[in-house]
Amino acid sequence: MFMIVVVCNSLISLFHELRARNATEKLKLILSKNTKVLRDSKIIDIQTENIVIDDIIIFENGDQICADCVVAEGSCEADESLLTGEPNLIEKKEGDSLLSGSFVVSGKVLARAVKVGKNTYSAKISKKLKNIKPSQSEIMLTVKKIIKIVSILIIPVGIPFFINQFRASGCVYSTAALSTSAVMIGMIPEGLALLASSVLALGAIRLARKKILAKDVYSVEALARVNTLCLDKTGTITEGSFEVFAIICQNKLETDLKEISKIYENKKKFADLSDVSLFKALKILVSSFENGNETLKSLQKSIKPKENFEKADYVVPFNSRRKFSGVFLNSHGSFLMGSAEIIFPENKKIQNLITKFSNYRILAIGHSDDKLIKDKIPSNIKFLGIVLMLDKIRKGASDALKYFYENQVDIKIISGDSVSTVTKIAKLVGVPNFYDSIDTSELNNFSDILNAAAKYTIFGRVTPEKKREIIKALKIKGKYVAMVGDGVNDILALKEADCSVAMASGSSAAREISNLILINSDFSSMPNAVFEGRRAVNNIQTTSGLFFVKTAYSSILSILMLFFSFPYPFMPIQMSLISALTVGIPSFLLALEPNTAKIENSIFSNIMRTSLPAALAICANIVLCSIARSKFSIPQNIYSSIAAATTGVLSIQLLYKVCSPMNRFRCFVFLSLALAFVICFIFYSHAFLIVSPILWGLKFIIISLILGIVSSVLYKLILRIYSNKM
Repeated sequence: MFMIVVVCNSLISLFHELRARNATEKLKLILSKNTKVLRDSKIIDIQTENIVIDDIIIFENGDQICADCVVAEGSCEADESLLTGEPNLIEKKEGDSLLSGSFVVSGKVLARAVKVGKNTYSAKISKKLKNIKPSQSEIMLTVKKIIKIVSILIIPVGIPFFINQFRASGCVYSTAALSTSAVMIGMIPEGLALLASSVLALGAIRLARKKILAKDVYSVEALARVNTLCLDKTGTITEGSFEVFAIICQNKLETDLKEISKIYENKKKFADLSDVSLFKALKILVSSFENGNETLKSLQKSIKPKENFEKADYVVPFNSRRKFSGVFLNSHGSFLMGSAEIIFPENKKIQNLITKFSNYRILAIGHSDDKLIKDKIPSNIKFLGIVLMLDKIRKGASDALKYFYENQVDIKIISGDSVSTVTKIAKLVGVPNFYDSIDTSELNNFSDILNAAAKYTIFGRVTPEKKREIIKALKIKGKYVAMVGDGVNDILALKEADCSVAMASGSSAAREISNLILINSDFSSMPNAVFEGRRAVNNIQTTSGLFFVKTAYSSILSILMLFFSFPYPFMPIQMSLISALTVGIPSFLLALEPNTAKIENSIFSNIMRTSLPAALAICANIVLCSIARSKFSIPQNIYSSIAAATTGVLSIQLLYKVCSPMNRFRCFVFLSLALAFVICFIFYSHAFLIVSPILWGLKFIIISLILGIVSSVLYKLILRIYSNKM
């Protein structure tokens, strides 16, 4: 009977694990991205594993380097933090090396592959790390801890227990062996680990059906424990795509704000075509970048220069750290586009004028005759005007955020945009406390970030490094933090978070390091992930109490009997009957129930809250049965049957507590299993070496009823005391 339970649990767990793996592998195929390679003067898409030495590979913004390469043409900035741990961006020019596993943050290059496959830098690192075990979930760590403790106790407790029972039975070997077997089987929570992995695997399958990829079954648990959700605005709450709403020259910005505001209210695009210098600057900037982020792509769609400008002598692509892009042409000077606070830090007049349009994404345009050198803003820069862009909000974002608030999850919006822009978006999607905002450029050290992390809801002008520090600060404050992002600038924060979620439409860098990936890039599917995670964790915690109660009372009784000489009442087959009907079957059935309750306390404390009162009540019941056996000369076989009956009643009471509050499904589970126990105990008692109550006699039936009532009262009393202390 014991082995049937173990084998069935193993088969069920294996089946669900294989289904979960197949589901996730199918989703990974959807996410797999081919690599662009230049062969025979043609650009073709090939799978990464088909890259060979001397292939010319095209890498663009957000791509992961898939082979060790040397830059053959172009320039870019690379993030090697996954390899080196250093968050700084490294500029790569012709002749520089690109390491596999790093990411292109900005720019575009043609690179020649010099090492592929197992010979690459990242492959060598992976080889060194192959013996490191992956981190486990809290559920599995707790389950393994329980099993480890029990495994350590079995032998040192089992040997003296056998000797004690051998003496108590009058040196009858078979009786002592059966009693010892019953104790050892009772101490083993058979099926507990398998139940946990099976439920998590089921969660992964359900998420896969809803187009959410969990990297492994343990990722299902991660989001369920989150009490603080950090979001990058662009690509998460918003679609990450923009449209040019207005182009405003400096003169119009200064002299006719009312007219512009009126045009905006009517949602008409506006541009002053008379300002030649502004449009010339935009055309030069747009034509100088072959590729770029969504902002630049939107500009390229709206501004299509007909002139053929000379090739820029120096190009600075945009990234979230410097917050501007620029080009230098010998014949025209330097042109810059980006954040007004960065390009014109000393010009408060411009910044004050721009704040009037804080509802939009603002790009300031400037020109200087001086040369642009690396990240340094040239001197004597002239303000030409601004470009206003609309950021599209994702459908369902408001409902998803509302779900999190209703489920006691704090929201933090962390963005590189200005505070006013982020605040406007937060207000539109219904973020409470959107007015609690701060410009992180004012936070100069980690202590400032630590104080601001829990206080504010909106964080603007956040660099990738500060995103990570905000996540770190929240964790120090005791929060379990999830980060949702889609870009390369989110990588550091995603790595730092307890649970990371990436959009499939985002960069491969973000997808690579995240626990969960939203295949449809739809933030509104996030509640599904939380729902499945909470269902899995809550149900495992609840049903684990059923498993552990038998382990607890068997362990306590075995230790008690080392000091008090009385025969152990149970036989292994009787333990299997109680386990099957009050632990094994109900745990698997109840694990399928929807459960969205907030997860509080650790899994171990939750298990103890469920199991310990019942275990103590059962131990007290066995002691009372033993006393009754001595006082009323109850035969051993009837004594064993009475103990099994009263223990079964207490186990059914525990099952009732676990099933509460009752619904149709839980009521069906409880009543059917309670009835099955009664039928087996009365009509099929011989199969479980139990004497049917019909044959006990009136005296022993009355004794058993009294013992059952007293034990039930004790259980309720212990439960009340334990609940008050907790």
